[in-house]
Amino acid sequence: MSEIEQEERQTYFQNRSREAGFNGLSLMHRLNPLYQFNILTDIVFDAMHLLPLNVVKNHLLKLLASEAINERELALKLKQMPWSTDYRSSRLPVNFEFMGYWKAEEFQKLAYPASEFVFNGLLDVEEYKVWAPVPRMVEFVFNAGRDGWTDDMIQKFQRLSWRYCILMEEHSGTQACVINLHNLVHFHEDISRFSAPDNYWCTQFERAVSRYVQQSSNRKHLEKTFARKEFQRESLKFRPPGNLSTGRQSRSPKVNREKVRVVFLTHEQYYSLKWR
Repeated sequence: MSEIEQEERQTYFQNRSREAGFNGLSLMHRLNPLYQFNILTDIVFDAMHLLPLNVVKNHLLKLLASEAINERELALKLKQMPWSTDYRSSRLPVNFEFMGYWKAEEFQKLAYPASEFVFNGLLDVEEYKVWAPVPRMVEFVFNAGRDGWTDDMIQKFQRLSWRYCILMEEHSGTQACVINLHNLVHFHEDISRFSAPDNYWCTQFERAVSRYVQQSSNRKHLEKTFARKEFQRESLKFRPPGNLSTGRQSRSPKVNREKVRVVFLTHEQYYSLKWR
């Protein structure tokens, strides 16, 4: 690990880090002596990646791949979904042919509220029983929980997550118990310790990060780079509108336009000055 951390050759560093799964020591480990911050237990799970982009997406792909649900009939019922005006104002899961381009928002809305309408009559009893906890969990996180979580809601979410994991193991075997399901049963702990997930999920940072990762980097201390860019972005929000200059001085010469006078000369005046 120390050799990878100190490696300066970019290609060799990428090959070694890909083999070891280690990109360098995180700066966050320095917080432990100061604040007792444990990087393994004190970092939260992101709801956007955990639920819509993993649990919902993987379960839907599994249903389509096993032909447990008819894709054509599902697409027809999805077109009949009576979306409200609020839902229509943003992205909707309307075309399965382009599901590879779906964002988290499409999978979220498919799970809740659409799935209870479109899956009705298309899934058999056993498949629907396995799927049933998913819409409730999505509803808790992205709808009901936005108004605040109570202890009773957190306990219900914990039971739902355990029920889903147990049903997945009974229905699909132990190979279905992947790391995302393990994270799911611990998700309620983050809510208890750090409040509602919408206070710290990655949804609002996705567009900014997609711009940051395009910048050239040696892939070391990425947290510091992102933190600096976030600090710059957040600082601009508090600056007066008329004071947003970057601080760089322009190289072009400054001209006082009030003192500039444009003189138009006739041909006779020009030649008289030329030969004077």
